[in-house]
Amino acid sequence: LRTPLTRMSLRIERIEDNNVRYRLRQDLAEMNGLIDATLYYLRERDDAAGPRQRV
Repeated sequence: LRTPLTRMSLRIERIEDNNVRYRLRQDLAEMNGLIDATLYYLRERDDAAGPRQRV
């Protein structure tokens, strides 16, 4: 999930227009936050389900 965002971040740094670069950084930060929140939710849900059993 993070590799495409890292690529985008590197490309954003090459943009000369400061306003565009700033807005894209904000969007990227929001996307990272959404990924963090989703992964946190999924981990909590797994922990609440109890231990896993081998099948």
